Amino acid sequence: MKLIPKGNRVLITGGASGFGKAMALKFAQQGWRIYIADIDVQQAKKTTLELTAQGVEAHWVKCDISQPDDIQTMYDAVMASWQGLDVLINNAGIYSGGTINEVDEATWLKVIDVNLVGTFRCCHKFVPLFQKQKTGRIVNIASLSGILPTPGSIHYAATKAAIVNLSQSLRHELRLYKVGVTVAAPNIFPTGIFSNGMIPNGSIKQSLETVMSYSDVTADSVANSVFNAVMNDEFLVSTDLDTDIGWFLKALDKAYTTSIETLAFIAKSFDKKSQTKRKRKERQ
Repeated sequence: MKLIPKGNRVLITGGASGFGKAMALKFAQQGWRIYIADIDVQQAKKTTLELTAQGVEAHWVKCDISQPDDIQTMYDAVMASWQGLDVLINNAGIYSGGTINEVDEATWLKVIDVNLVGTFRCCHKFVPLFQKQKTGRIVNIASLSGILPTPGSIHYAATKAAIVNLSQSLRHELRLYKVGVTVAAPNIFPTGIFSNGMIPNGSIKQSLETVMSYSDVTADSVANSVFNAVMNDEFLVSTDLDTDIGWFLKALDKAYTTSIETLAFIAKSFDKKSQTKRKRKERQ
């Protein structure tokens, strides 16, 4: 059943740059009012100015989702501006790479606190509002790693798997209130996630960035899928399971038995796949 939001108001955490910004631009193109919540104040201001220049209403608020007080400040700011909300997109998060031998407990807890607990904090704050309104959407941004763990991303993958499960549980809980829940679990695509992430193993970082460079998926295409899922009450947003993800699953399966440490052979596989596609296009 379609549950079309009534007021066209969307809040995006981590919306100042990267995939969050791509979603903000997509919703803005459809005439939605945008609220950017981000820890990077300067970038949040810049993105908000870009949005207002397009003729849409846009606001920003500083928010670190690992800080409960910031979550409250974000909530208060949204309510002061709009007295309600239609779509909450929990996009803010951090990436940290490493095998279990490379990840200390402090890093493990930090990634869980930001990615998983931070998502919970935002949901916990806004769910009562959605229940009272009897309308709304929650979109939680996970990753393909939440369905099929990527070697060298053990703690990041664990948080994304938990977000998938959290989203499914919320969808069941909120159905009676006519509140939809969507989880996005896209394949890897170009963003600044790895360059800004905590990755102690240089070979893992280099291989992940190489894999990303060969991805056919874009932030804009995933943002478009998220928007459509919001409008049509779809649960899972992913990329093409029959092509890129299907291939990626096979590559990862080999990774577990070949080289869990570096992912180098995956990068080579992407390169081989890319060359094959280019040659095919040249023949056409």
